[in-house]
Amino acid sequence: MAEQQQAPPPTPPGQSPDDRLDKLTFWSRFAAAVAVLAAIAAVIAIVAAIRADDNETTSANDAAAQLSALRTDVDALKKSVQSTTEASTQATDEIKSLRDRVAKAERTSSKLETDVKQNTDDIASLETEVQDLTDRVDQLQKAQEKDASGGK
Repeated sequence: MAEQQQAPPPTPPGQSPDDRLDKLTFWSRFAAAVAVLAAIAAVIAIVAAIRADDNETTSANDAAAQLSALRTDVDALKKSVQSTTEASTQATDEIKSLRDRVAKAERTSSKLETDVKQNTDDIASLETEVQDLTDRVDQLQKAQEKDASGGK
């Protein structure tokens, strides 16, 4: 079965497909960087909370509960960073695929342009040959008419 491909959205005037791909690459990398920064900020907050907790006198049960909650938060942040990294990788793969498709379309377009030029040249040549044949037929008709009228 042939795989049905969804047509890409039209490119805004004055913007090439490469510009769109570059912007998509930038934003996917930017999102990954923001996620990493958020994870770093969360780890700093966790460390600060642990240090602040060390300075306070709390019961062992409260400290264990807070530590468990912090570990849960760290695990959630790790999953978030992993998810963002996977999304960034997927976006990069899709960008590569789009670049490959654009390159293939450009090659096809170039070949079609060459074929159109060749066809145009062939048509011009055929038109010249048809005109030459038409002229020759006209000459033969005049010669037949002349012969039929007794050479007059």
